[in-house]
Amino acid sequence: AAIDRLNAVSVDPLEDEERVVRVTQSGFPVVDIPRYVEETDADLLVLGTHGRSGLGHMLTGSVCEAVVRRATCPVMTVRSS
Repeated sequence: AAIDRLNAVSVDPLEDEERVVRVTQSGFPVVDIPRYVEETDADLLVLGTHGRSGLGHMLTGSVCEAVVRRATCPVMTVRSS
């Protein structure tokens, strides 16, 4: 289902020297996403976030926040609506 949702997102064509890579993998995101970013020398990482705050954030933590802290490139987070 995640792959179908990812493929439904349209990406406008970019100039020849620029590219967008959409990746779907299973694993431990806090470790595997920063590792992938470093291995591929990514310029930007875009992550979705649930945008929890307060008690919900304290109880469940934030995978997105942990990835942002470990990423070696700029990260843009997008809150789901």
